[in-house]
Amino acid sequence: SLFVVGAYLTWTACVAVGLPLAVAASLAVLLTAELGVLIDWGALRPVPQGPLIAPLLTTLAVSVVMDQVVELIWSPDTRAFPNPWSGYVWRVGGAYVSAVDLLILAVGWMWMLAVSLFLERTWVGRALRASAQDPEAAQQMGVDVDAMRRLTFGLAGALGGIAGVLVGMYYQNIFPTMGLPYGLKGFAAALLGGIASIPGALSAGSCSA
Repeated sequence: SLFVVGAYLTWTACVAVGLPLAVAASLAVLLTAELGVLIDWGALRPVPQGPLIAPLLTTLAVSVVMDQVVELIWSPDTRAFPNPWSGYVWRVGGAYVSAVDLLILAVGWMWMLAVSLFLERTWVGRALRASAQDPEAAQQMGVDVDAMRRLTFGLAGALGGIAGVLVGMYYQNIFPTMGLPYGLKGFAAALLGGIASIPGALSAGSCSA
């Protein structure tokens, strides 16, 4: 759903307001990052001691609400998404490769490398992983667990927004239910590649796509 919101916010800023695509996408990513933090604060913080399935059910409910809100605001109609690189297509052997294909590949691997290095090589990244594995022990070591949660959900929201922009550019249209198949593929990729392995999830996602 953050994927969908990011695409629609970019479309609004670019088409309705008239901002350049790069500026519109940057603003949309910032807003989806903030929305990710709000989801954690409003939907997940109230159920910390609930059953293990509670966070999954809560986020599914939030997803349904967000999809309906998108449909109410922007209508169920398909919107044409801007792609200034649509004319750049090259034939490579028996296949066609577009500039957006290369952009998606580059952005995906760039973020995989950046997030992997962040989690493995920085103090904040290690604190984030410690907070996920054992929040109580991390807090006793001086880690601000709440800040790590905000960072995690903010980063997830930003990545969702980026993905929505890229897919919108690729297909050159967006619609309110566009996020469902990608959510299922993302979940499958995480399971196949490993929940704790960013390169594995990305490789599995490339195969499932």
